[in-house]
Amino acid sequence: MITRLFMLLLSGVASGVASDGSMFQESTKGRCVPMTTKMCADIPYNMTYYPHPISATEQSQIDHFNPLIKTKCHSHIKFFLCSVFEPMCPEQMPQAVTACRSVCEEVKRECVSIIEEFGLQWPELLECSKFPASPELCMQPAENMGHAARPTSSLNHFPRLQSQSCPAYLVDTDTDDPLAPCAFPCKGDIIFTAHDKAFLRKYLPGVAIASCVFSAFAFLTFLIDRSRFRFPERCIFYLSLCYLLYSLPFLAIGLDPQLQPACSTMQHPDQPPHLLLHHVDSSLCTLSFFLTYYFSMAAVLWWFMFAFTWYLSATRKWVPESLEASSIRVHVVAWFAPLVAAIVVVMTHSVDSSELTGLCGVGNTNRVALLLYSALPRAIIGCVALLFFIIGTGSMVRERNHFRHRGTDTSKLDKLMLKTCLFFFVCAVLWLSGLAADLYHYAQLQAWQDTTIGCKQSGTPCMQSKPRANGDVYLMQVFAPLFAFVGPFIWSFSLKTLSSFKRRICCCIWHPAQSKTPARPLLDASGGGSGLGTVPGIPLPQPPAPRPTHQHQYVPLSTSSQPRWQHNHV
Repeated sequence: MITRLFMLLLSGVASGVASDGSMFQESTKGRCVPMTTKMCADIPYNMTYYPHPISATEQSQIDHFNPLIKTKCHSHIKFFLCSVFEPMCPEQMPQAVTACRSVCEEVKRECVSIIEEFGLQWPELLECSKFPASPELCMQPAENMGHAARPTSSLNHFPRLQSQSCPAYLVDTDTDDPLAPCAFPCKGDIIFTAHDKAFLRKYLPGVAIASCVFSAFAFLTFLIDRSRFRFPERCIFYLSLCYLLYSLPFLAIGLDPQLQPACSTMQHPDQPPHLLLHHVDSSLCTLSFFLTYYFSMAAVLWWFMFAFTWYLSATRKWVPESLEASSIRVHVVAWFAPLVAAIVVVMTHSVDSSELTGLCGVGNTNRVALLLYSALPRAIIGCVALLFFIIGTGSMVRERNHFRHRGTDTSKLDKLMLKTCLFFFVCAVLWLSGLAADLYHYAQLQAWQDTTIGCKQSGTPCMQSKPRANGDVYLMQVFAPLFAFVGPFIWSFSLKTLSSFKRRICCCIWHPAQSKTPARPLLDASGGGSGLGTVPGIPLPQPPAPRPTHQHQYVPLSTSSQPRWQHNHV
């Protein structure tokens, strides 16, 4: 090993480069090719630049550095040497990108002592003055890079590139911070076209108004006649309340298209306004986030509670009194769990904004937040709700068949089951459409998040062209929850509901005014009171009514053919 190391250093010194400039100057006519060096197989990039910046003779010397790598004098010695002989090549902008000068200095500081033990100097090929330094484009190794497996994608696993800047169509939130995220401009057409936004502005007001009106109708149906509805159908009316409050931000931006709750109000004077990322800096953004995220999650939980109580009623034979006795636990879970989730989202700085709607929410520009705080919880809750509903419905079908076999009329039970299945089918379709849109959005973020808004943070080359997505999918994602009022409205609308509204309206408008109570003495004069006079409006207690006289009633004591009667006092 010592002999090979000596030959390595000797050949390295003999083949030094005498030019003063950097040996990794960018080329304009090269291309990216797969790496072929076995020694660099576990380096976290797999494309190198061709033609190589160094000569073929120097490139063939890479195997001579194996003894130095085996000494492990520095944790990034292999990464440093591979960046010299196999420089990284970003496919979006082909050029040779090597390690930064600071990496060379760290490796040299730890490994030069081994070379000096043989009375030799650091090879001129590896002189740190030949490596680029910030603000030039170069690589910084991540922690434990030597233990990482070779990636299959050359985009998502790049070592960090220094001297990155945001694309021209995005806003740099902090030009002095190399790790600051890029943001979408407030009124720019980046992901969505002007046609998509025009379609939203045209139809959103009408849909939002319909959602608010019909959701309010369903909830008022419950309020004016609470005794008529018991669990599990009470969950439907709390669900309609969630949809009513969820629709309010969309109603606001539909009626006022110039309203931009997600537009930053704290940007630098020289910086164009941009959509918020990772935080909220206005009350409108906070309010829109809370109404959309909290009540959408609460609606999913109330849908789950309906399926769960349906299962308990149909399968476990829980009567409404038992369900109402446990209703406090249902309310705690359905209202408190989304509140905890919203607090976690704010504390982890996961609040972001939508370019299409201009509202604050979760997962619009962060695929991890989309998966953890939106898509995954909705998928789990919805699947469990479907399971409970299917089991409960199967049990109800068996009970109906049993009643029919005994000759019992099941027409009312059939209507109830049809109504329940129709309501649940509507909710399930809207849930599946929203979940499909979330998964599509996750795939889109996976494709362009690290090369657009996160290119400075991830170190990947920034995409110079605007990312485009299918606007129809995102429009479905916006409109699907707003059409969820259909389920509660179908359940609540009936002739009995209209009769309840008519009775309540008539009682409020045409109820006759009650006549004033005449003044009566506080104590009767004949009773010898103190003569305190009268107190208007306070009726005096009435004397007890006389006891009714007992009537003689006769009840039979026997069912024999000879009637026998006995006198009984009741």
